[in-house]
Amino acid sequence: MRTILIAATAALLAGPVLAGSAKSFERADLNNDGFVSQAEFSRTHSGGRAFHFVFVDRDNDGRLDRAEYAQVKNYVDRRRGRD
Repeated sequence: MRTILIAATAALLAGPVLAGSAKSFERADLNNDGFVSQAEFSRTHSGGRAFHFVFVDRDNDGRLDRAEYAQVKNYVDRRRGRD
């Protein structure tokens, strides 16, 4: 079931990277290590967005690099109608 969910989420996340994701990444990377940990993500993102973390952490290392983070932002913005 998790594999299907991950595949479906990955399909939804496909699309262009938004320009605003770089600034958003900088704000979310609280310790400036070049990654956004799940703890940082939870502190800087409200509600349901924190749930998306597990689906875009493709390498399951517990942190998001810039590309993974951009996918979260892209997905959330598309869901909000900001195509």
